[in-house]
Amino acid sequence: MGDKDGFPWELPDVIRAAYFGDLPALVRSLQRDDVNTSDGCGWTALHAAASMNHLAVVARLISAGADVNSRTSDGMTVLCNAASSASGSMIRLLIRAGAVVGAADASGTTPLHRAAEWDNLAAVRTLLRAGADLGALDDAQYSPLMRAAESGAAVVSAEGVRAYDRCPSHDAIVDLTLASLLASEFDHMSLAMELLSASQRIRRSMSP
Repeated sequence: MGDKDGFPWELPDVIRAAYFGDLPALVRSLQRDDVNTSDGCGWTALHAAASMNHLAVVARLISAGADVNSRTSDGMTVLCNAASSASGSMIRLLIRAGAVVGAADASGTTPLHRAAEWDNLAAVRTLLRAGADLGALDDAQYSPLMRAAESGAAVVSAEGVRAYDRCPSHDAIVDLTLASLLASEFDHMSLAMELLSASQRIRRSMSP
């Protein structure tokens, strides 16, 4: 899915209308195209609309029977794709429609991994409230917090720290320590110190 100027116009009308947020065109196209029509990579109209944060279009597609857990050829769900940039309202809409919060793509990346890596605080908060696993590991054995630390996403990392403060555990200490090392490796030194400090604080709180 490219930008508007480079958009592949040969796509089915329903996907094109969804991408541009053109609700009247979408309604017309649904009279001809199946709502779950996909392109050669498995992208559906729902993937397209959610990625562009078109709430009204997504709601219309869901009401028309769009599969909220459809996957692209590399296993990416609608929620996982949207998590990088969509609003909290979009994330909530998808979850309420039945999107699986922890569904990972072919590389083990969950929606929370993507939201954390792309510094999407609204999505991170919404996913955590919906029960997303902060300790989930992708195929590279990175947690969402580690992805955030690697990219220097300080605000999102702080949200992860608060979640671990609420539910301290030995796994939390390990995750915070590894995230601190990653932040340091990528020269995010203030973030590295904050994560290390959080790890030490939780360690002390769990000491007898």
